[in-house]
Amino acid sequence: MKRRRAFAAIVVIAIPIVVTMGLMTRRAESEMLQATTCEADLRSVFELCERGRKDGPCEQVSKAFEDACQAGCVASVCPEQTRCTGGDPMWCASCTDMQGALFWNNLFGAAAWCDGELGVGHAEVDGDVWDVCLKEEVGRQCPESRGTDWFVRMRERKK
Repeated sequence: MKRRRAFAAIVVIAIPIVVTMGLMTRRAESEMLQATTCEADLRSVFELCERGRKDGPCEQVSKAFEDACQAGCVASVCPEQTRCTGGDPMWCASCTDMQGALFWNNLFGAAAWCDGELGVGHAEVDGDVWDVCLKEEVGRQCPESRGTDWFVRMRERKK
């Protein structure tokens, strides 16, 4: 009986360690792949983020936000390569500026969070519920955006 308790205690301690190590390894591999892509072939990341690209995050964004959306998408994939250096206002804009990368980067992060939180892909999610989630999450990431018309402007699909 004492052996079973000792074994059970070891298993209870070992499982979280093994799971944590596995997740750390997977994250490290993902970060290495991302770093390699961003350093070696940043152009392909820009291409994946182009407006109009089928199933891309900027596929249906209005032309007015084309460059900012692409920049935000690239920033979400390659944050180290897209930091504000003071040279280009798009990379240095505030989180409320829809002509800036940070706004779109936050938007993509909020959308991914809502997809996970609401189980998109595993369950049918009401569009209005998803929109509310998106607005709340963007507001959490950028409190200054609350009460502005960003959502309406973002939804405009003028080609």
